[in-house]
Amino acid sequence: MAIAPIQAAQNVHTHGTGQWQILSTEDRLVMTMKLPAMSIIGFEHEASTNKEKEIIDATKKILQDPSLFTFYSTSRITKKSTRIHPITPSNQSVSMVVESANTGVKDDAHDDDHHHHDDHHNHKDHDEDNTHNETHAEFHATFEYKKNDRISSISTTLFNHFNGIEQIEASIITDQKQSSAILTKDNPRIRL
Repeated sequence: MAIAPIQAAQNVHTHGTGQWQILSTEDRLVMTMKLPAMSIIGFEHEASTNKEKEIIDATKKILQDPSLFTFYSTSRITKKSTRIHPITPSNQSVSMVVESANTGVKDDAHDDDHHHHDDHHNHKDHDEDNTHNETHAEFHATFEYKKNDRISSISTTLFNHFNGIEQIEASIITDQKQSSAILTKDNPRIRL
């Protein structure tokens, strides 16, 4: 069976809300996360200063840290949750993706000012139709694990690292079911 990262049904970008897709098979676990850059680093543009580059590098290190997730297994007999020894990803990637989108919203104030300075400004920097371009950026993280034990739940320390993340919308697909959940700082654990 081939495993590919799960694609979200909608590409919704909401500050404070992350997306977490989990695919669990008998011997593999693949997780993808999308986190708004504004919520975790405070800006949504390409890093232009050394300080911004350092912030992005530090964020990538946190997102690549294996202790970001804790895996649990539940015995079918006792139903007691026990922590599985740390699992090291067999494959992982973390990147910051910056997207620019034309909003289609015309800047009327800019249009009015435009007429007053026609003869003394070069207009190469202006869009032809005076519409705004918005930039949105996200961190995309993908983790692939080889499983030895049955994983019944996963918790994350993501909320402890990034105060700007208020909730994570999680989608889960296992061999037996599909489900979804909302995780928060007070409820950072998801059941598979």
